[in-house]
Amino acid sequence: MMADRMLENIRKCSIPHRTSSAASCVTVSIGVTTSKVEHTHNGEEYIKRADEMLYKSKQGGRDRYTYETLLNKGFLHEWGGSP
Repeated sequence: MMADRMLENIRKCSIPHRTSSAASCVTVSIGVTTSKVEHTHNGEEYIKRADEMLYKSKQGGRDRYTYETLLNKGFLHEWGGSP
């Protein structure tokens, strides 16, 4: 998954984060929402759900992604990835 590669590449950069108490290097948290596009979905809905997935990633320990698939009747299949 692209999110895994993004996390890995950012870790490899080892960008110092001197002012952080959470990590010595810069980390990234990612929220992802995807689906087969249907007329019942709109862009605002995708952005709202991706933002919610971002905050789940941060709550889950940061430096990770949380992914959710939008289905016709709602959101299902949430999962996350981490180091």
